[in-house]
Amino acid sequence: MTKLDSTKGFYPKVKGKKRRLAEMLVDPEIKLNITQICEKVGISRATFYNWQQDSDFNDYVNFLIDSYTDSELANVWKALIKRACNGSVDAQKLYFELKNKYKQDIGISAKINETVTFVEDLRNE
Repeated sequence: MTKLDSTKGFYPKVKGKKRRLAEMLVDPEIKLNITQICEKVGISRATFYNWQQDSDFNDYVNFLIDSYTDSELANVWKALIKRACNGSVDAQKLYFELKNKYKQDIGISAKINETVTFVEDLRNE
């Protein structure tokens, strides 16, 4: 039983090969390219591109992506905290931004730098 088995009741218009294609496209365990996925599903690349125009198919793909990303959120959060605790400044900054504890106003920084440069230029005259 895969993670996707719980979605069988959703999106009833997406069936058979179309459903299998959507599930293979978003499954992070599948490392195949589009041509290989189409071959496994038993469709042509032209059919794949036609199905991409189908709103039900796209809605199902987006639903699956949301399901996968939501299920991994805790792991990503833990990895971010681990990197932040190990000294990664980028991870620390992202952590504080996500917690609304850090905001950088580029406009103010640029103005301060402009002012400092202007004052230094005045001193050098």
